[in-house]
Amino acid sequence: MGVMSSYVVLARKWRPRRFEDLIGQEHTVQALRHALEQGRIPHAFLFTGIRGIGKTTLSRLLAMCLNCGTGVTANPCGACDSCRAIVRGEHPDVFEVDAASRTKVEQMRELLDGVAYTPSLSRYKIYILDEVHMLSASSFNALLKTLEEPPTHVKFIFATTEVRKILPTILSRCQRYDLRRLDRDGLARYLAHVLDVEQIAYDQEGLAAISHAADGSVRDALSLLDQAIAHGGGRVDYTHVSGLLGLTDRQAVVALFADLCRGRLLEMLERAAYFHRDGVEPVVLLNDLLDITHQVTRELAVGVGDAAQALSEHEGLKEVWPKLGLEHLQMLYQVLLRGREDLQMARLPRQALEMLLLRAAHLRPVPPLKQLVESLQRQAGVEPGERQASPAVKKFDAPGVGQSEVAPTVHFAPKSAALEAPQAVQAPQVKRAKKQPTVLAPEPQPPVVPPDWPAVPPLQEEPTVVSPTPPATVESWEKLIEAARIKFPLLAQKMESHLSLLSYTGGSGPHDPPCMEVMIAHAFAGEPSKVHKNLMDLLVSLKLPNGVVHIRKSSDGTRPDTEAEKQKKAQDAYQNALTREVADDPLIQEIERRFEAKIIHVEPV
Repeated sequence: MGVMSSYVVLARKWRPRRFEDLIGQEHTVQALRHALEQGRIPHAFLFTGIRGIGKTTLSRLLAMCLNCGTGVTANPCGACDSCRAIVRGEHPDVFEVDAASRTKVEQMRELLDGVAYTPSLSRYKIYILDEVHMLSASSFNALLKTLEEPPTHVKFIFATTEVRKILPTILSRCQRYDLRRLDRDGLARYLAHVLDVEQIAYDQEGLAAISHAADGSVRDALSLLDQAIAHGGGRVDYTHVSGLLGLTDRQAVVALFADLCRGRLLEMLERAAYFHRDGVEPVVLLNDLLDITHQVTRELAVGVGDAAQALSEHEGLKEVWPKLGLEHLQMLYQVLLRGREDLQMARLPRQALEMLLLRAAHLRPVPPLKQLVESLQRQAGVEPGERQASPAVKKFDAPGVGQSEVAPTVHFAPKSAALEAPQAVQAPQVKRAKKQPTVLAPEPQPPVVPPDWPAVPPLQEEPTVVSPTPPATVESWEKLIEAARIKFPLLAQKMESHLSLLSYTGGSGPHDPPCMEVMIAHAFAGEPSKVHKNLMDLLVSLKLPNGVVHIRKSSDGTRPDTEAEKQKKAQDAYQNALTREVADDPLIQEIERRFEAKIIHVEPV
């Protein structure tokens, strides 16, 4: 018959017996010490935090402080019958309940039936409810009344990893203490202390890997440390820890990252195949690449505290380190992070990983626009920031089309002359009424205002808006259209778009009435008789009833352009000239060559 083993796992062996042994929770320990020393002990405590952080251990320590044989103290003796019974979980007045297994309201009522009775041996009856968030709503309601007005000899201690699932009415009746996640360095130092006491050999990389996998949980770290000791035959090193945790070779991952940043595609794919042959899952390798990218970005942005862990000194990264930029690394991290979804959906994850690495290797950050333009100007032979005077602009002298200089959106010097953009006909200006001359008079004195009254602002004279008036004379077709805009706006639109002018004379006044011959350009103008009547009505409204209007129809389809067509042709000619002007600029030509671009549209401003 074999001998029964008396081995105790490290997580139980190193369970804290005093507040001083609880690592990483100094803020909570200090608050509890002050409460115990000052006698300000609430009836309900709530400890919240991630798994394995010390919630249940802290609950038992608090129970020892309250029921220690030496009295309520922040330093329980650990030697009295009460302390030893609590450590063993055998104290008759300390009820430790797993709420996940007692979620029904009947079980909660059964537990609370003994609240009214006084403790049998100790000072307080203490109820420790672990994972209290697992209770049902009915169980919480059954607990609520007792928690609101408990007997003086009862204390409740709740522990949970999901504080958001607890009813607000329960939270408001407890003193809450949030236990913090341990940082990796602090957890690695604690593991080193444990191994020193246990006299077990180790290396720092192995402990760093365990603390990274534990993610701040002390219990998880001690459990992994137990496994690593057994896996390594009484020694903890990175080789055995990486095999235990399924980790990748960190040096090889850094080399893969360096190949990715340098764009060495063949070497990068060969290293990815090496990981595949070693049995590393693609998603694990991708996660390690994300970790390296994050570490490199952080080191590049704020530096690194431990020079021994600096990636800038890594042999594979020394060459590429000066070329790395934060913008490039941010883009790389985003591409790799989104690539994890592709790996989960892909039929062949290895294939998806290779495509992701190739896509990431071609990432290149775009330089700032100002820097890019200055670089292109240097290559085009133009000094950065220099602007040459624009050449003279040719002007169209089309009838009825105004002339004004309009600059294109391109802000550098054009090479060839461009045509002047036609000026649109402007609306009549609003005139202000002239002020009448005022007679000099004694200056009026302001009214007497008490000092407490707010000053009344002076009244401002509102401008008088005068209705637009038609031009005094209509010596041209354009002037007649301008007058029609004021008298008959719809007729003005018809004259511009649907009537072609054949001839026009006179119009300087009543003694020289206008005589015009007009051709109907489009059927939208209406019947000739109606067009004749509309134009005569316009002349009558201008006090030119003796005017002569002749309406013609085109027999062979040929006709002069309407005013709208003339403006459209002038604008098209200007736009074409402007496009040629921009296309001939050496800087634009360099941009087209460098980026394989093409001019789509040039917009004047």
